[in-house]
Amino acid sequence: MCDGALYWTGQQSSAGDHRSDTNIEAGGHRWVCRCGRNLYAVRSHHRSPRFTRDTGGLYSVHFAGHDLGPRHGPCDEMIEMSQRKLRVLGTLTCAIGVMLAGAGRAADQDKAAGTDKSELKALGLQYQLRELKEPRPNRVHVLRVDFSTGKIKPAVVVGKDPDGDGPAETTLTNPLELASGPSVLAFINTNPWDSFPDKNGRKNRSWYAGQPVDISGIAAFGGRVRSPAQANATSVWVDRRGRVRMGRVPGAGGKKEDVPESDRIVEAMAGFQQIVKAGSVVPAPGGAVHPRTAIGVDRSGMVMWLVVVDGRQSRFSEGMNVHELGRQMLELGCWNAMNMDGGGSSVMGLVSGKDGLRVINSPSDRRPFRRIRSAAESAARQVLRKQLRELVASGKRTRQDARKLYIEAFPPGRGGNQIRIRPLPMVLTIRKTKAPGG
Repeated sequence: MCDGALYWTGQQSSAGDHRSDTNIEAGGHRWVCRCGRNLYAVRSHHRSPRFTRDTGGLYSVHFAGHDLGPRHGPCDEMIEMSQRKLRVLGTLTCAIGVMLAGAGRAADQDKAAGTDKSELKALGLQYQLRELKEPRPNRVHVLRVDFSTGKIKPAVVVGKDPDGDGPAETTLTNPLELASGPSVLAFINTNPWDSFPDKNGRKNRSWYAGQPVDISGIAAFGGRVRSPAQANATSVWVDRRGRVRMGRVPGAGGKKEDVPESDRIVEAMAGFQQIVKAGSVVPAPGGAVHPRTAIGVDRSGMVMWLVVVDGRQSRFSEGMNVHELGRQMLELGCWNAMNMDGGGSSVMGLVSGKDGLRVINSPSDRRPFRRIRSAAESAARQVLRKQLRELVASGKRTRQDARKLYIEAFPPGRGGNQIRIRPLPMVLTIRKTKAPGG
């Protein structure tokens, strides 16, 4: 029978005596059980353990990190896990080699998603990822939406009103929940918002789902206004003819002729400032570099561009200032464009094959928690990082290319590379129109 003694090699533990081990890795910790039949598997927030057996027949769990939590388990089970880890690691290493040669998983996914892309294009949706290197690395997600096909339409979705006639206009909600529905093809964040002060007059900046908030600017859906337009503020709205308009609405600094009665507002949203007006970038200070969301339209109002610039991710995508965003929108073909809420709120979703509607950008609010990865996954990540470092050191790959390959191998939102999607007050969705007689 195992006496339950637990040893931490290289340091005295509360469960046993000091025991040295010359095979311990630098900065690593090893927990060893006295018997050969049982051992303690170690969990942590940083890396997964690896398993070895020393010459004395004792099985050990190697680990580097903190917040250790021992868990008892049979040796045979752990040995099997370790062997399975090595088999999977071998498979992943082969796959990584293929990927680095230019024919990896990303290419297979693009091929498999080809039908979906053609279907979206037929509906009037075209997605493009623009990877910029100057003046800094940036990934720009562009969704061109053509409403002239008659197969799609824009629709604003606002969260639930928590207090009826009370001061709160909506509650923060996961955008994937706001955009749920079989007809939804894509979504993007829109309006900024503000929280209510507590009894001490301080506002809570720790956003959470279900939090009552005040929407900044106009928010209208189906002809119903949830939040009024702000004075002298530029708004984006959809009239009953299906055209997307941009300007000031009557009663909020706009002239009555700006919005004729025949063009009653059906859907409406707002952001911060107009960055492209009548085919020219609006002169203004550039400001700081942040993740950005922008909405642009052509002169006819029948083509819309939804744009998200990832940011705050060094050497991968660092963000843009407002002036750079305006030039980007003008380059896409916008006649008018507006800077919407950005930062951690910048998010874009798009339907993708079997995955359905999912977030396709890389939001800056990352990793609200660290998932305990499997040994196979952690080992595969270490191997890939080592290979990429060697490629960068040899000059065969740039740091940006290496980062891209790593993200392709372990996409955000999958496996252990978790992302956080900030809850929002509302989103703009693009959805299929109902079939005649539907």
